[in-house]
Amino acid sequence: DPGDIPFGEQLMMAEDMVKGGLTFCINVSGYSMKDANIVHGDRVELLTGVPIRDGDIVIAEIDKDEYTLKSFYVDEQGNKWLVPANEDYPRIRINEGDDFSVWGVVTYVIHKPA
Repeated sequence: DPGDIPFGEQLMMAEDMVKGGLTFCINVSGYSMKDANIVHGDRVELLTGVPIRDGDIVIAEIDKDEYTLKSFYVDEQGNKWLVPANEDYPRIRINEGDDFSVWGVVTYVIHKPA
């Protein structure tokens, strides 16, 4: 999936003790979140160790070592979804028993100057 985050390029920016989490900056690869104005080459700052709310943009790990940037939603039936902000990409349903975790919630997007 071109929307996956190249996790090897993570860069620890600062330790943030707000709410007990750490803040990291991750390079974005791909265009699965383009309609949220997050595109290839941007960096996102994420906060770890905080509760995830419906609609948060998160960095999630799926099936060990596959990382993706998507919006997290819970539908009326209680199903959990990772949803891209680009209709060319599929939604990902998180099923009971899936190897799934959230690394952090996106707090800022850093764009390269034009």
